[in-house]
Amino acid sequence: MQDDSDFYYLGVICGIALYNHHYINLDFPLALYKKLLQLSPTLNDLEELSPVEARSLKSLLEEDEDEVVEMLFLDFTVKGQELIPNGNQIPVTKSN
Repeated sequence: MQDDSDFYYLGVICGIALYNHHYINLDFPLALYKKLLQLSPTLNDLEELSPVEARSLKSLLEEDEDEVVEMLFLDFTVKGQELIPNGNQIPVTKSN
């Protein structure tokens, strides 16, 4: 597990480089730039970060049966963290 200070120092280095008009060739994912511009990332952005998870979600969306999605008992939590308010009480369906 990485220490949060690693990300802090990466941010400091990027900030100093931009302030001094030096450019660093860092390949950040498109989703990061969208978040910085306050745009919502898409499923295609997830595919860049994690192809296996994106493929799984796409296959769920393409599934004809609503019952298959409901049988998985998914909610809006990841590793105990709620993705949206009251996410542990909202079931995942094809419509949301």
